[in-house]
Amino acid sequence: MSESLAERVLCIIESRLRTILSADGFATSAGRNVWRARRTLEEEDLPALVIWCDGETARGASGNSASMDMELQITIDAHVAADQDCTGKMLERIRADVKRACLVGRGALSDEVGAIGVLTYTGTDTQARSDGSGSEAVAVHFTANYREAYGDPTQAR
Repeated sequence: MSESLAERVLCIIESRLRTILSADGFATSAGRNVWRARRTLEEEDLPALVIWCDGETARGASGNSASMDMELQITIDAHVAADQDCTGKMLERIRADVKRACLVGRGALSDEVGAIGVLTYTGTDTQARSDGSGSEAVAVHFTANYREAYGDPTQAR
């Protein structure tokens, strides 16, 4: 069975984040540590990126429709070490790296199966540091828009 369009979008984002390496012109090498839905990080994991699927919304969905317009909300938590004097500067650098990597090609989303849709940057929130945590993070939010076949989340329309 093929993957859902939502899963394909998340895999594309994960692949793009893995390109974030200072050797390739980025400000950080956070691409070495990319995870999906990981709740805890160790200091040796930093800098790190954690991808969260925040849900999806369907528009134009009814039994009479051949397709639905989908919006998939994604958050990327970008973590840096909190024990450095320049944590704020590092948060800005990692945020810029995430935006640059994810929005490559004007945000067009496609993989080896074909075109899916487009990724849009929707904003950022700074996350409060947890007590005892060795990292601070910025949450970078995106929305992926694509058209899904009615009743078949694996097919684009």
